[in-house]
Parts: sequence; C-alpha cells; structure tokens
Amino acid sequence: MSGSQSQQQQANVPGGNPAGPLSAGFARFTDIPMPAKNSLDLDRTLIFGSERDWIGRVSLTTPTTVNEAYDFYKAEMPRLGWTELTAVRSATSVLSYQQDNRVATIQISPRRALIGNSAQVDFWMNPRTGGGASSFAPAG
Repeated sequence: MSGSQSQQQQANVPGGNPAGPLSAGFARFTDIPMPAKNSLDLDRTLIFGSERDWIGRVSLTTPTTVNEAYDFYKAEMPRLGWTELTAVRSATSVLSYQQDNRVATIQISPRRALIGNSAQVDFWMNPRTGGGASSFAPAG
C-alpha cells in the first residue's frame, strides 16, 4: 500500500459510500450518517464497542465543502433519531447531538486538497454524563 492508502481507506458505510476493504467492519455503524465517497482516516479513528453501543472518534475526509458537510449532518442526524443540542456554523463548524445515553459531537473543518476543496470531519461519540444511566458507567 502507498503511504496515503495506509492512512485513509474507502469504507462502505451508510450514506452510499463505495465498497472498499473496510466494508464489513464499518457497516455496523447504522446510528450515524456518513457522507458518500468519504475516506476514513485510520490513524485518527479509535472506536470501542460496536453497533449502537460504541464510543470513540471516527475521522474522515469528504469531497464536499464545510458548508455542504454541515448541511448534510444537520439534515441527516435528526432522521436517525438524534436531538440537536448546539450548532455553530463557521470556518470550523461544530454540531452536538444527543440520543439516549450518548452525545455526538461533529467538527467539520476545511481541508485543502491538491485538486479542489474537501472537508475533514471528526465525529466523537461519548457517553452522556449526569442524570441518566449509561451502559458505559462502571458497575458498582
């Protein structure tokens, strides 16, 4: 694999992404939308758990602008049952959502490519703290 291929892989995840070597492993993320034709940054992605009970960070590049990626998440997160907590649209945009015992934070920044512009998306999934039981809370 070349250096760029080892760091980023095409993934087949919800949102119509092309099939790639990670398709089986990432098909389980049915609770978050993924823009089409994204490239997953394996060096920056760290996930614990599976299906609808995972936490961590998914980092990807999408061939859309920051504004297009922002609009995509703003429309698609509620369709999957997420409730918006905050949204800031700027050069680096941030959206936060809540669903059950988890909070999703999406940071979208511009990424300058050799040909055209693209967006870097960092998607953090964390357990919600305070006021509710979490499956990630220690037993005791």
